Amino acid sequence: MPDRSAYVSNNAAWCDAVARAHGGETAFAASHWHNMRQSPPFYPNLITLTPDDAAEQLAAVRALAESGTLEDGWGVKDSFATLDLAPLGFEMLFAAQWLWRTPVQGEASLSSFTRVNNEPKLAAWERGFSGEHEPMHIFKSALLADPDIAFFGAGARDTVTAGFSVNRHAGVCAISNVFASGDAGPDFLSRVTAAASVFSKDLPLVSYMPDQALPEWQAAGFELIGPLRIWVKS
Repeated sequence: MPDRSAYVSNNAAWCDAVARAHGGETAFAASHWHNMRQSPPFYPNLITLTPDDAAEQLAAVRALAESGTLEDGWGVKDSFATLDLAPLGFEMLFAAQWLWRTPVQGEASLSSFTRVNNEPKLAAWERGFSGEHEPMHIFKSALLADPDIAFFGAGARDTVTAGFSVNRHAGVCAISNVFASGDAGPDFLSRVTAAASVFSKDLPLVSYMPDQALPEWQAAGFELIGPLRIWVKS
């Protein structure tokens, strides 16, 4: 089985980039990553990086909770599903699985996707990502300057109807923020993975998904490599 610590490190690097783009006060320790300022919506303030350092991780969660700098609802990504945060006033938001897919020779194809390369296109991408909701401006233009981060979208003119983001860190390429308006068709994830493979440069593709989404990703060739849990402060 692939080592999920690579994707845990990748995910922490991605969350760190998003948080820093919002002015986050972030730091990496041996057992965890954290952001002392409120993270953007859907992004955690602490990510565990190891499966065997619960005492240190719980102490870091307590320190964040007692810092007075965060609003209720901030999150912890329990990357190895080893913590019980209920006694600290957290509720488990959902359980999920890390996903892994080895490179497929000759698969890479952008198909209908194009890379977002400027701020107006990123704004259009986020409008598509937000669907019927008002955009939360989660993805700042500073992310476009990182050569290991990319956004891809499909659509016409300034309307993005489908897309995803990718990042290369820790020897893997992660797919996240996958969206499509309406019925994207049965081969949609296959087209996403083919387009991500253009950017991945033969690195394994990884992601994580809640339990109810797993069959679709498994059908696209991803294997389950371990559980995680998302907790929120109530």
